[in-house]
Amino acid sequence: MDALNRYAASHANMRVIDKRNEGPAVARNTALDLLFESGGGGYDRQEYVAFVDADDWVEPEFLQTLAALCGADGSRAMSACNYRWQKPTDRHFKNKNGETVVFDKLTAIEQIFIDRYLFVPLWNKLFKKKYLADIRFDSSLFWGEDLAFSFAFLDGLPPDATVGYTTKKLYHYIKTKGSLSSLGFNKRKLKVLDTFDMIKSVIKEKYTPRQLTYANAWEFLVVLEFTWYMRRLKDKDGYKRLKQRGKSLKKDYYAVKKEYKLMRRMGGAAFRLI
Repeated sequence: MDALNRYAASHANMRVIDKRNEGPAVARNTALDLLFESGGGGYDRQEYVAFVDADDWVEPEFLQTLAALCGADGSRAMSACNYRWQKPTDRHFKNKNGETVVFDKLTAIEQIFIDRYLFVPLWNKLFKKKYLADIRFDSSLFWGEDLAFSFAFLDGLPPDATVGYTTKKLYHYIKTKGSLSSLGFNKRKLKVLDTFDMIKSVIKEKYTPRQLTYANAWEFLVVLEFTWYMRRLKDKDGYKRLKQRGKSLKKDYYAVKKEYKLMRRMGGAAFRLI
C-alpha cells in the first residue's frame, strides 16, 4: 500500500482506494461509483472505462489502440482486442499488425458467447462510460459476473450502436496459481446457470433465434464442464440434472461449433458425457 500511495502522490491521475478484499465485483463497483460521483476529483469527467486484472499486464498501446477503435468522435460504444493466455514465466513475443472488425449490436451480443473474438471477459475491453451508469456487478456470483455485466452493457446500447475489435494481442492474461480462474470447480459456480436463464429470457423477448443459439451454445460448454466435475465428485443427482440440461442445449452448440476453440482444449471424450 505504501508503494501505491507513493506512486499516486506523483501522478495526479491516479487514486488509491484502501479497503478490505471483498472480491472483484465489489472492487469494480467501488470504482464505477467513484466515476459517476459528482465532483469526484475529476474522475466523473472521464469518457472510458477499462477493467485490468491485477495479475495481468497490457501492451503500452493497449488503451490508445482501444480508444482509437472507439472512433475519433467516440461513436462506438465499446472496443476490444485479442489476448494471450500465458504463464508468468513465458517470454514476451512480438505483436504482429492486427486487423480491425466492426460489429453491430446484434452481432456483438452473439460474439460475447464465442471464445474467439469479443468473448465474455471484461479485461480485453474499453467501455464508453455513459452506457455504464445503470450497470453494476453482481457480487453474489462466485463466478460468471463478467457474463452478466457484458450482456447488460450490450443490451442497454441503442439499436444502431457498434463495437470495434482488433486481432492484435494487446492483453496478457497471466495464469497464476491460486487465482480465481485456476481454482477449478466449486459448486458455487452453478449459480451462473441462473444468469444464463436471465439472459436467455431477455434474448427471447427482445432479440432473434440466432442470438439465442449462441447463448445456448456457450451454456452447453459451461454445463459440459460442470457435468464432468459432478461425475468426478460422484454427485449423482447433480450429474443427472446437468446432463439433462446439457441435452436441451446440445443441438444449438453443434449448429455453430466450428466457431469455438474450446472443443479442441477439452477433447472429444468430454463431449460424450451428454
